[in-house]
Amino acid sequence: MSISNSNGITVDGGIHNFVFGDQKTTNYIKESSDNEFFMLLAGKAARNALYDSEQRYPLPSCHPGTRAPVLDKLSRWIEGEDGTRNTSVYWLYGPAGVGKSAIAQALSEKYAASKLAAAFFFSRNDPSRDKLQPFVASIAYQLMLVDSRLRLLIIDSIRSDPNMFDTSCENQFRKLILEPFFKLDAAEGPYLVIIDGLDECVEFSSQGRLLAMIREAYTYVPATPFRLIFIVCSRPELLIRHGFAHQGFAPILSRIEINASGQSNKDITAYLFDQFASLRQKHHRFLCYNSEDGLWPAEDDIFQLARRACGQFIFAVTVIKYVDTIDDLPQDRLQTILQLRTEGIHNSPYPELDLLYRQILSACSKWAKVQPVLRLLVTPHRSAGNLSLRGKGIAWRSAWIMSLLLDLRESEIAVLLSRLHSVLYVPESDHVDIRILHTSFVEFLQDPVRSGHYYTQRLTDPEYFELVSILLLRTPSKMLAQYPPHYTLNVCQPLKELAIVACWEWADYCINVKLPNAQLLTAMDEFELHSALALGLCLHKERWGEKLEVPLDMVGYVFSRSKEPLSWAQALVDRKPVRLIKGLESFSNGFRVGFHPSSSPGCWRYGLVLSSILDVDWRYSEFREAFFEILFPEYEPDVLPQYRVPAILPAISQMEFPEDWVVIYVTRKQGTLLNKLVDSLLAGPCRGGRRERGRWSTRTVLDTRKDDVLGEPLTWKEQEDQTRKLAEDIINGTDHICGGNWSKRWDLHRLRKLLTNYRRQLGLSEDWGATMSH
Repeated sequence: MSISNSNGITVDGGIHNFVFGDQKTTNYIKESSDNEFFMLLAGKAARNALYDSEQRYPLPSCHPGTRAPVLDKLSRWIEGEDGTRNTSVYWLYGPAGVGKSAIAQALSEKYAASKLAAAFFFSRNDPSRDKLQPFVASIAYQLMLVDSRLRLLIIDSIRSDPNMFDTSCENQFRKLILEPFFKLDAAEGPYLVIIDGLDECVEFSSQGRLLAMIREAYTYVPATPFRLIFIVCSRPELLIRHGFAHQGFAPILSRIEINASGQSNKDITAYLFDQFASLRQKHHRFLCYNSEDGLWPAEDDIFQLARRACGQFIFAVTVIKYVDTIDDLPQDRLQTILQLRTEGIHNSPYPELDLLYRQILSACSKWAKVQPVLRLLVTPHRSAGNLSLRGKGIAWRSAWIMSLLLDLRESEIAVLLSRLHSVLYVPESDHVDIRILHTSFVEFLQDPVRSGHYYTQRLTDPEYFELVSILLLRTPSKMLAQYPPHYTLNVCQPLKELAIVACWEWADYCINVKLPNAQLLTAMDEFELHSALALGLCLHKERWGEKLEVPLDMVGYVFSRSKEPLSWAQALVDRKPVRLIKGLESFSNGFRVGFHPSSSPGCWRYGLVLSSILDVDWRYSEFREAFFEILFPEYEPDVLPQYRVPAILPAISQMEFPEDWVVIYVTRKQGTLLNKLVDSLLAGPCRGGRRERGRWSTRTVLDTRKDDVLGEPLTWKEQEDQTRKLAEDIINGTDHICGGNWSKRWDLHRLRKLLTNYRRQLGLSEDWGATMSH
C-alpha cells in the first residue's frame, strides 16, 4: 500500500506495524510471522554441519561392499527389526582415519528420506561447526524441515522467547527439542539423529555437556519414552569415555568399536584391489604392463599396503590419490611408497601414515612458500567483530583470497599446491575454498614430533588478524583509483563482497593487532576513510530505498565505533599511522554527505533523517522505525538511480562538492541529545549501570532490565508497548509514558521539540496532525 495515497498510514517493518490514522492514534496490529521465526532459527544453524552440505565436499563414503557388518548392525538397530533395539544411543568409536565419518555419511544418506531427523558433523577446521553453540539450532532447523507439526511447535517456543538463542545450550535443547517432542504422539517415531566427530568439538567441556543433554533427555518426563535415537561417532577420547561411562547411560547405550580387525583389513584390501583396477584402465598408456594382464601392482604389494594401513582407511585412500597422478609414472610413485621405512619415526601413533604424509610433502620444491599457505589452511577463519553474518559469501580459504593475504600472484597458489591433491581438495574455481581432506593431516602438520621438518603451526589471532587487516585496508585503497564518486562501479561479486566487509570491519581487525608490522602501517597510511565509506555506499547501491536496512547503516556503524580504532592508533608506540589518526579524528566529530542533484528529494531526505540519528543507541530499534515515520511520513521506497549514490567528505576539507549538490552535515552532537532523551523515556528507572552502552545492533528488542536486582528481562509485549506509547505521545501531544514523572514530561517535551525542528529542516509541516492525516 502506498503511504502517500492512504488515509491512514500503515508502516511495515521488523516485527510489527504502526498505523497512524485520522484519530491520531498508534495501534499495534501485527505480530511476527512464522517465517520470520523460521529465518531467525535458520540464521543460527550451522549449514556446513549438515550431511548434504556443499562445504563438506567431497563427502566421505564407504566403498561398495566395505563396512558391511557394521552398517548392517546399525541399520537393524535403527529400524528396530525383531526387537533388536533395546537402547536409544549408539556410540561408534575408533582411532583417526578408520572410516567413522564415512559410516555416518552412509547412514545419513540411506535414511534421509525415512528415519533421519537430523545430522551434525563437527569439524575442528571449520569455525561454523567446531563448537556446541550452533548444535541445537541446527538440529531444530532440520526437525522443522522433516515434520510440519514440529515446525509449528518449535516456532511457538521461539515466539514465546525470541532471545532464546542467548540462553544456554541446555535451555535451548529443552525448549526447542525436548518439549516439542513430548507433545507429539508417543507412538510415532523413532527419529534418528547422527552426530559425527564429537571429539572435534574444540571446547572439551562442551563434549561432556552434549552427552549430558542427550542422557538427560530420556529422564526428562518420567515413564514417557523420548522418540529421538542417537548415533554418536567419535574417537575414544578420555572425556568422551567418561561421559558415556555415566551411570545414566547404562540402560540406554550400545557401543561398537572400529579398529584394525581382520574385517577392516579385508575391507581395505578389497578397496585397494578395486581402486588399482580403475587406475590400470585410467593410466594404461603410462604403465609398463598391459592393462589386460593385471600384473600391476602385484598382489603381494596390495597385501603389504593393506597391512601397513593398520585398519586406517585414510591411509589406503591417500595412497590411491597419491599414485593417481599425471606428474609422475604411477608405478614409480607406488614403488616410492613401498620402499618407505618407518625406522626414523619415533613415538608416533600412526607411523605409516606419518611416513606417507612426509613423502607427499617432500615433493613440494618450494616449501618456504607452501608452508604459509598450509598455515592458512589449518587456521579457521575468525571474525574480529560482532558482524559475524556479514561476509558469509566470502570464501576465505579460496586461492584468490589466500593469494591476496599472502601477497602472491593470482595463479601461484594453484602451482604451489599442485603436488598436494592427495591431501587437499583444490577446486577448479579460484573463488571456492581449498580444504584439507582429512583431520589426520591437520594433526600431523601441527605435531612437531610427527611432522618434523614439515611442522606447520596454526596462525595466532594477532597474526591472522594482521593479515586480514592489511587485506581489508588495501582493498578499498586499490579500488578507489577506479571510483568516480557518483557513477556506477562494476565489480565482480567476490570483490564486491570483500570490499563491503572491508568498509564495515577494517577497524575490528586492526584493533586486535598489538604490534603492527611495516605492511600494516603502510596500509593504514594509504587508507582514506571518507573515500572508503563513499565506496561502500556505492557498492550498496542496490539497497538504497529499502526501509531501515540501508547503506547508511554502514556509516553509522563505523561512526559509532570510530573512537575505538582512534584510541588504538594513538596508543601505538614505535610508529603511529598519522594519516589514519587524522582521518579518524575528523570523522569522529562529523562529516558531510553529498547527493547528486539528479537524486530525488525523497532520497536525500531519507539520508538526512538517517544521518540525523546515527548516534542513537540502536537497542531501541522499534523507536528508530517510529522515529523515521514521524519525520518522513510521506516516504515511498523509490530506489535511488544506480548511477547516482551519495559521496562522503570530511566536515572541514579543501575538497568541496559541486555547487548544485545537496549536502548534509552530520555531527556527533546531533545524536547525543536525541539518544539521551530516548534513553530516559524508554529505559525506565532502576536500570542504570546494568545496560551495555554504545552497542550497535539490529535486534528488535530492548537490551534493558526490568528489575535491577532480579535482572528479569522485559517481555516482548512490554517492549512493544513502551515503543507504542512513546510514538503515540509524540504524535498526539500526550504524556502517558511518563506516568506522572515530571522529569520525564520535560524530556518528552524536549524530544517533541527536537523532532519538530527536524521536520522543519525537512520542509514538513509543523502541524503534526495535518501531516499524519493527509
